[in-house]
Amino acid sequence: MKNHETIGELIVRLRMGKRKTQDEIADCSGVSRKHLSNLENNKVLPNYDAIMKLARILEVPPSTFTDIVGKMLDKRYEEGDFPEIGDI
Repeated sequence: MKNHETIGELIVRLRMGKRKTQDEIADCSGVSRKHLSNLENNKVLPNYDAIMKLARILEVPPSTFTDIVGKMLDKRYEEGDFPEIGDI
């Protein structure tokens, strides 16, 4: 894992290392191609199911994803990026 790598950069790096397309990873993992694209473009953070599915297909421990997600959430917290109470 590179310093300051985003979840999207990580997924792209792992996917490209396997020489797989988004469609191939989506088909094998059960994560939709649209959701995978959103993850790779850092539009959304992965939930538990997506982490577990991608970890299995990309052959890495789930903590590979959770460590980065945790850092991204910490950064959002420090920047005061909180959802509105009604959004929870």
